[in-house]
Amino acid sequence: MTNRQSLKLAMFLRIVLFFKKNKTLLDTFIFLAGIIDKFQDVYTSIEPILEKQAADTKGLTKTKEQALADVLDGLIPMCRKAFAWARVKKNQELKALFNVHVTDFEVSFPGQDDVTKINNLIIGLTANETALLEVKITKLNVDAVIALADVFKTTLGVPQKAKKDTKAATVSLEEEVIELTDLEEICYDLIVNEYNVTNHEMVLTYIASRKIGSATKTHTDLTFTVYADEAKQFPVKDAAVSLLERNRMEITDYQGNGEIVQFRGGDLSLMVKAESYSDKLFPFHIKSGQHLHIDIILS
Repeated sequence: MTNRQSLKLAMFLRIVLFFKKNKTLLDTFIFLAGIIDKFQDVYTSIEPILEKQAADTKGLTKTKEQALADVLDGLIPMCRKAFAWARVKKNQELKALFNVHVTDFEVSFPGQDDVTKINNLIIGLTANETALLEVKITKLNVDAVIALADVFKTTLGVPQKAKKDTKAATVSLEEEVIELTDLEEICYDLIVNEYNVTNHEMVLTYIASRKIGSATKTHTDLTFTVYADEAKQFPVKDAAVSLLERNRMEITDYQGNGEIVQFRGGDLSLMVKAESYSDKLFPFHIKSGQHLHIDIILS
């Protein structure tokens, strides 16, 4: 994925969230609703590609060195806790297994030996899952490292193949980006000319959402990410986040992200509702014109 594609897709995501929020009103314009449905269908068709790259902000171009570093960032702290636990329990076998440091891995030239070491450590953590709860090593923690390890393994292919895969993904996305751009431009003409007088504030919000790159910096800008866990490893998709005092609401994307722009600052609160979680209220303060990000933990 090129940087330009990434910026455009971020813009399209804001527009998808805008369409969801204003669905009731926009559906009354039947012709426009049909175009919006086509736009959302195209976006949905590429969402699996985006979700696959969600754990890797550099997409298919991530290096094996970066991928290994990500695994070790999560794995080594757990292993050191497991090592301490094994010492107390006088388990010599696990003590030897978990006595690892970053220097035990070829961080500059990762290879299959590193994969073997990682696999052995993961097997050890999984096999002692219940016992290691004593030192706060949970299945969620281990599963997160397993996911990162899977990403690392995919980076150990032939460099030429990795380059070819990157180019293919870029070309494939470009076709969808062109179609999304055409459909969105039709939506723009219809929305602005239909609602500019009757619902000017909504039109302003839509125009702000269409900016390539960062959202507009001339208005108050609140961004947020909703996570299931304190470690911030599991984003929550489709959470409804409401800015209660301003009667604004957004739905989080597959990375748990959402954004609300153009509103008056003050002492405000977010109400977060997500399937399988209890509703949560998050008070916060934001000045008018300020750009603020909030991480929201549901667990």
